[in-house]
Formats: sequence, C-alpha cells, structure tokens
Amino acid sequence: QTWGDEEPSMFRPKTAFKTRKGLHLPEGWREITSPSKGVYYAHDSGATQFDFPKGPPAAAEVRRAQNERAERYGHRTQQLGPGAQVRLFGLDRFPQLEGKTGTCVQFDPDGYVRVRLD
Repeated sequence: QTWGDEEPSMFRPKTAFKTRKGLHLPEGWREITSPSKGVYYAHDSGATQFDFPKGPPAAAEVRRAQNERAERYGHRTQQLGPGAQVRLFGLDRFPQLEGKTGTCVQFDPDGYVRVRLD
C-alpha cells in the first residue's frame, strides 16, 4: 500500500489545539476523553494532567512521563519524543515501511508513537 505524495491525515500532526468545547489549548496539548479516566490533557512529550494546561509541561513532569513510559513500554521508548530520529522495523502489517526513517512527531499516552517519514 502506498499513499503517493500526500500522507494520510492520521500521520499528520494535529494543527488545531482546541478542546471539544472550542477552548484553545497551548501548543502540543490535546484533550483526551477516556471511559475510565474521564477528560484529561496529554502533551506531545508524553506528559499528562487532569488540570487545564496553561503552557508547556514542567521539565520534572516530562522526566516523570519518560520514566513511566520506559517502565511500561521498555527502555527503548525512553528516548522517543518529538524530534527524535527513528528507523522503522518489525512492522509485520506494513512491510513496505520496513527500514524507512523518520522523525517522531508525538508520543501518545496509549503507547503509540507518531512518526513523520523522511
């Protein structure tokens, strides 16, 4: 499967930083609705919080999120975050992407890493 010159929208970074009610969020934050947690906010760095964000997360919060992610998903994910350079491998469902390189765009709280391909 190839996508031609335009990548699918799911791989493009989100440009609208708004809540479902239309409130503007600081850059990099998005609103998440979870059946078990209710509404919370997630930053591209992996930091999450229940309070409405007023700016970028504190460095300590980003480190906490990275450590938590490392415990949950393994030591290799600790270095993943916006701007990290990656090479894709082991994608059984998408063999055409094997060996491609890209840049991490965001790390989702559910463990997915969004990558913009080179």
